[in-house]
Amino acid sequence: MSDTPSFATPQEEVMYWKKCLEDKQQEVDDLEQNFNEYQEFSKQLEEEMETELRACEKKHTDLVSQHARLKNDYENIQDKLNGVSRESSSLIASLQDEVDKLKHFKQSLLGDKRKLEQENDTLERRERASSASVQDLSEKLDRVMEENVWMQSELEESKQNADETIQRLREEMRELKQDISVKDNKKILIKPIPTEVSKLDNTIITIIDQQPNNNNNNNMIFIFLTILFHPFIKFYQFFRSSSKFTWNPFKTI
Repeated sequence: MSDTPSFATPQEEVMYWKKCLEDKQQEVDDLEQNFNEYQEFSKQLEEEMETELRACEKKHTDLVSQHARLKNDYENIQDKLNGVSRESSSLIASLQDEVDKLKHFKQSLLGDKRKLEQENDTLERRERASSASVQDLSEKLDRVMEENVWMQSELEESKQNADETIQRLREEMRELKQDISVKDNKKILIKPIPTEVSKLDNTIITIIDQQPNNNNNNNMIFIFLTILFHPFIKFYQFFRSSSKFTWNPFKTI
């Protein structure tokens, strides 16, 4: 507190203290007003804090209940997780065994694949060789077929010529038989014909008569040789029979 000032008169001192009292009274009024306001504010704050406390207590109660429920759920989930973990471990072990078996099977398949590829390469080489052989055989077969067609045509032509020659010889022999019959009727003396020539002539006639039903190549060759030498044999036969009789082996009808 500041030092009391000096007063000239008692009135000044009274005025001074009166003024100080008024100032202090004003301060007291202000403090009281502030105190009332503080009380009011404290009351409101207390009510708000009580309300908030009740809310916090309720929330705490809910959280405790939720915590208990979550803890129970956690324990249940933990049990389930442990069970699933055990099942997973068993499943993983089983799958690992399956993987090992599949790896082994894969290695076996790879080995089989390599073997099949080698066999496939061998088969492809054989196929190429077979294709080449088939191509060669096809070409040979085509040539043989062409030759066969040519030989068939030649054979047909030869057969046709042989048929014509046989027909001509048959007609000539028919005429010769008629001439022989006429000579027999006139009782012309004919010397004995050699046995070998008569047998050969009869063989020729028999083979010629059977020719339409005979397709043997050996008989065909024999027939051609017989046809070739037959005129000379007949000429020899009739020359010995009668020198007056003339036979033209190349006569055609």
